[in-house]
Amino acid sequence: MELLRKTLEEKARRRQEAEEKKQKARFRRAVANFMDGPYMTLISVCLTFWALLGDDIRILTTNRPADIGCGPQPVRHCCRFCRIRTRART
Repeated sequence: MELLRKTLEEKARRRQEAEEKKQKARFRRAVANFMDGPYMTLISVCLTFWALLGDDIRILTTNRPADIGCGPQPVRHCCRFCRIRTRART
C-alpha cells in the first residue's frame, strides 16, 4: 500500500513538473514573439532616431568640454536595451 502511494505521488510530481515546463515554454515563446514583432521594431527605430537626433543636438549646442558628461549615459542605456533584447531571445 505504501509503495502504491509513493508511486502515485511520484507520478503526480512528474506531471506537475511537466506542466510547469510547458508553461515556461509558452511564456518564453510569447516573449520571443513580442520581441521579434512590430512593436519592438518600432521601439528600436524610435530609440535609434532619438539617439541620432539627440547626438546632433548635443554637438550643435555644447562645446568640447561639455561632451564628457554626455557620453556615458546614452551608451549605457543602449547597452542595457540590447542586453534586455538579447536575453529575451534566448
